[in-house]
Amino acid sequence: KCISIDFLRPHLVGYISDKNKEKNLEDFSIESPKKVIWECKNGHTFTRGIRDVCALRIKKTNLEQERKENYLYCVTCQSLGFNFPELLKEFNYKKNKGINPFVISKSSSQKKIWWKCINGHEWQQYVCNRTRNFPNPKSKCLACRSIAFNRPDLIEEWHPTKNNNLDPFEVGMSSDKTIWWQCSRGHEWTTKAYTRTRDD
Repeated sequence: KCISIDFLRPHLVGYISDKNKEKNLEDFSIESPKKVIWECKNGHTFTRGIRDVCALRIKKTNLEQERKENYLYCVTCQSLGFNFPELLKEFNYKKNKGINPFVISKSSSQKKIWWKCINGHEWQQYVCNRTRNFPNPKSKCLACRSIAFNRPDLIEEWHPTKNNNLDPFEVGMSSDKTIWWQCSRGHEWTTKAYTRTRDD
């Protein structure tokens, strides 16, 4: 009893799902490897060993801490799919085979995943780079924000050789990158990307 969930982690008892066939699971040791079905406050169920859940010890001091605790125990509550439904619309299911957006963390920096915007642009980016400060414009599709997509007229003056293979679809309208240009008369010059998009 002294090493049970009920005694040492009483706040976790409410996470034990009624879907478990075995009863009185709160009497198990917090070191038990037994797999148990848990249910978070958002109604998500998941299976995890007792000792794995009980190892996440957090002191609840306020409502925000309680929410944080809830997320720590539930993979779905931490996921990209649950927290960012707008970004989920751009999740490229075809190219992300084997990756579940409701399992991958909203702050994942482990692997670049594929995205596809409403305009059909496809690109790879870390989840954390898209969710950080969302909906900051910089978290959106770079091609849709690019000079090439928004100002095709300027691409006619994009220097063909001096931009080190820089793709105009990867240069945003507000970019401060220095770009080489060449007019129809053959004159060459450099200026910041945002200067051309702002002044022309």
